[in-house]
Amino acid sequence: MEVRSFISCVRKFKSCRHGACHMPKVLTKLFTSHFSLLTALLLLTSHFSLLTSSCSDSRSDLERAQEGAMVAAQVYYRQLAEGRCDQFLAAKMGADSLPQGYREQLVACYKQFVAQQKRAHKGIADVTATRAEMDSAANEMQVFLMLNYGDSTREEIVVPMVAHRGSWLMK
Repeated sequence: MEVRSFISCVRKFKSCRHGACHMPKVLTKLFTSHFSLLTALLLLTSHFSLLTSSCSDSRSDLERAQEGAMVAAQVYYRQLAEGRCDQFLAAKMGADSLPQGYREQLVACYKQFVAQQKRAHKGIADVTATRAEMDSAANEMQVFLMLNYGDSTREEIVVPMVAHRGSWLMK
């Protein structure tokens, strides 16, 4: 996607009177079409779940929260699939306070996981968020992701997500 296409999407968003309600759909389309925009727009995406809570559409606060958590989890696991392990780790709750040595060990483990998936399944070809459920007892959103591998196998995983300072982070 070119920069002009992105600017066009933003202009459409600004001209829409319920723009904040529709922005997660626009961002999801952008995210699924080009991974290179993911990093630049990741912070923007996670903050839109809070913006949409004030929107007067027919969706409930829970539905908007589910959508925000699903988009964030999908973005994070696509980063992992692409081998951007530092960014994947940064999306975990409390990662900023980890000692440097431990951070390096975690990144090495993530790289090993990605390499193992490439050997076993020809890598992770795509990540799709299928649904999200609120776990009010644990105060987290359970996001269900479908990992589609290069050898046509699929695996569903559950990613616990927590809202933190306007963003959705992995627990």
